Amino acid sequence: MEIISLRGPQNSGKTTTLTIVHDKLLEQSSQNSNNCFKKISNGDFLDVIEYNGRKVGIVTQGDYPEGECSVKNHLEELKNLGCDVAICACTIGDGKDDIQAAINAYPMHDYIEKKRVNDATLYNTANHEDANKIMALLNLQKVLFVLLNEYTDWEGAFLSTALHVGVIPGSEIKYRVHTVAPTLDAVCSIGGFKTLPDYSFENMPKEYAALVLIGGNQWNSPEAELVEPLVQEALDKDKPVGAICNGASFLCAHGFLNNVKHTGNGLDQLKQWGGERYTNKTGYVNAQAVSDKNIVTANITGHLEFTREMLSLLKANTSEKIAAWYDFYKNGFVKQE
Repeated sequence: MEIISLRGPQNSGKTTTLTIVHDKLLEQSSQNSNNCFKKISNGDFLDVIEYNGRKVGIVTQGDYPEGECSVKNHLEELKNLGCDVAICACTIGDGKDDIQAAINAYPMHDYIEKKRVNDATLYNTANHEDANKIMALLNLQKVLFVLLNEYTDWEGAFLSTALHVGVIPGSEIKYRVHTVAPTLDAVCSIGGFKTLPDYSFENMPKEYAALVLIGGNQWNSPEAELVEPLVQEALDKDKPVGAICNGASFLCAHGFLNNVKHTGNGLDQLKQWGGERYTNKTGYVNAQAVSDKNIVTANITGHLEFTREMLSLLKANTSEKIAAWYDFYKNGFVKQE
C-alpha cells in the first residue's frame, strides 16, 4: 500500500484539507464509497473510494501516536480493506514521532508539508492548494521498470529521471517510476548499486502506463522467463513496452519483435537469442533506438535515444521539449564550436 500523508502541526488545517480531497474523490469517482465511511471523533472520518481503478483509503485523524485511534491502526485498517493507496494526516510536534514512524514503515510514502496559516482568506486558499497537490500525486501514472540482478545501471537512469522530475525543470510531471523484480529482495546492478524493488512479480500493480525492461546480464536466466507473461499482458492491454540492450534480446527470444521494426545489440545477437522464433530479420533497423507501434527497443549504448523515444511514446512533454532534452544530454552543456 502506498501512503500520501499531509504532514504539519496541530490546527494547521489538515482535516479540512483532507475533507476537500475526499469531496474531490467522490466527485470524480465512478463508484460510491462502498459503504466504508466511518465517523471517528471530532469531525474526523475514514473512508474507502474506488478511484481510477484503485482503492483509495482516506483517514483524517492524525493526532495520536498510539492506541485505538493511532495513525498506525488506521493505516492497518485501510490495508486490511484492500486499499492500494492511503491518504492520511501526520501531526508533528512533541511526542508525535511515532506517527511518522508508522507511516515510514510503508516503503512507498510521500509527504506534503502543511503550514499553519492565520489569515482566513489565505487559509482557505492554502487548503485548496494542498488538496490539489494530493490529487496530483494520486493521479501520477506508474511506469514500471523491470530489474534483474546484474542490471545495467545507466540504461534506465535518464528515462527514470526525466519521468520522475519532468523532462525539463518546472515542466509537468505525469508519471512516477516504480521498480519491479522477481522478489522483494534487493537486486544488484553490474556497478554494485543495490535497489530494493517497490514490487515483486507477484504483487505488481495491474494498472500502469508502461513496462520497461532494463538490460543486464541475466535476461537469459530462469528468473527472466517469468517476465514473458508480464510483457504479453502489457501488450494485450496496449501498454507501451520498452526494452534496451539484452532486454531487447529477450523480447526477440520470445517472439515479441516479429511484427514491429526494432533494433538491439546487433542482428547477429538477435538471431542467436531468437533462433527459430525470430521471424522478422527484415524488421531489424541498424539504429541506436527504434520505436514502432507500442514497442521501443535500443542497443547497449542507446540509452539517450531510448529515453527520447519512450518520452515521445508516453507523451511526457511536447516534441520540442523532448528534442531540447535530447540535444542537451547528447551534445553537452558546452557545445563544441
